[in-house]
Amino acid sequence: MKARLLISIVVAAVGAVIGARTPQDTGDPQSKIIQVEQAVEASFAPRVTYSAGESKATSLKKYKVKAADGRALEVELDQLPTDADLDALLVPVASGGQLSQDRLPKQLVQRLGNVRQISPGWDDLWPLWLRLKLGNKEIAEARAMLRYESKPEAVDDYDWNQRFVRAAGSWQVEEVNALRLKKARFAATGTVAGFVTAFVSLVVLAWLWRFLLDRVRELSNAFRGR
Repeated sequence: MKARLLISIVVAAVGAVIGARTPQDTGDPQSKIIQVEQAVEASFAPRVTYSAGESKATSLKKYKVKAADGRALEVELDQLPTDADLDALLVPVASGGQLSQDRLPKQLVQRLGNVRQISPGWDDLWPLWLRLKLGNKEIAEARAMLRYESKPEAVDDYDWNQRFVRAAGSWQVEEVNALRLKKARFAATGTVAGFVTAFVSLVVLAWLWRFLLDRVRELSNAFRGR
């Protein structure tokens, strides 16, 4: 009897471990999702990446220029930007960084007014939702894509075509405490199920063993009687 109880307890412990690992956290805490949304929103907030210093232009016009990585700039220039101007202006700027006069042609500096970034490069965005669960990651990615007029070079064609469908999805929210409670319920269920199954199985096996021994003994006695 003690052996049965010991084996049943061991099986119950294994069932508890398996039960605790069964539920998967498919969602993210609400606070984490909000942080990602706010970070993306902040990334698209227009910011000055260059302030006019030595500009000698008397009349400046605003031009919108875009880079292949998705960045878009609003540039104040005295005339339509040339290819050389674009090559100089669209040098990748680190998140929060500034265009430096030292890196710009002097002739351009004299013609240039303020430069504002109105959309970030894709490489500045995707790390923001990297730690979200897969479903939420796809939603965050798709909603960020909707902010672009054209596909950033680094974005996969299939993901770009699916952006409207994915962006319409709902966030999968799962708080830490709720997940812990779910795991506790599964662990308790696994413990009870493991104990009962093991105990009943051992009782049945013991009964079958005795039954077989009795039959063998009866057959043995019958042969001896002959």
